[in-house]
Amino acid sequence: MVAQSTQANLTTGRDHILAQRPARPAAPQRPLRAAIIAAVLIGPLLVLAPLGDHLNPLLQYERERILAGEWWRLITGHLVHLDAAHLAANAAVILAWLYLFNPQESLSAIICRFFGYALLIGLGMLLLSPSTTWMLGVSAISYALIGGSAFRAVLDGPRQLGVLLLAVLSLKTLAEQVWGVESLLGHFVTYPIASEAHMHGIAAGILVEVWRRAAHTSGEGRLNDD
Repeated sequence: MVAQSTQANLTTGRDHILAQRPARPAAPQRPLRAAIIAAVLIGPLLVLAPLGDHLNPLLQYERERILAGEWWRLITGHLVHLDAAHLAANAAVILAWLYLFNPQESLSAIICRFFGYALLIGLGMLLLSPSTTWMLGVSAISYALIGGSAFRAVLDGPRQLGVLLLAVLSLKTLAEQVWGVESLLGHFVTYPIASEAHMHGIAAGILVEVWRRAAHTSGEGRLNDD
């Protein structure tokens, strides 16, 4: 009886202390983290931009040169741009992705995703879009970033945002294929756009997300078996 009373007093005292302790505030948004991600993804593009006249011929995607052995162009073609306006438009889409999704992966995981998308899109263009002989710019990767994150949002939430963005991206790329980019954006864009790359970008984003989920599920299954 005495032991039960003492335990009750200890429990009451502990609950009183916990009640007086202020609640831990929710973790704030970290604009610094978003700024670091933006700097890592966009910074190298800004460094390469002033050297475009010299570097673009060496780095841009060119089908014939890739088939001749210059395989690095599959990736580096996404890192160079025609001019400042071209780079600014593509960088703005990456910033919009950061604002909309606030990715929580590690910086190294985001970098791996970025270059994984670059390789998948390059291979997709090489194997499935033989009519495109050259291209450059990071826009297809930005489509992959948004497409992959939107697909994840459809499954994990916020679902409405994911569905909306996937619908917008799909309709835009379909319209580009049917009517052509020039007829849709002729007043705003003064350079040719490889719309097939945008399509490959959306596909790459979704494929990587499906692979990530399958790998995660497989890993959990092995842990449960052990």
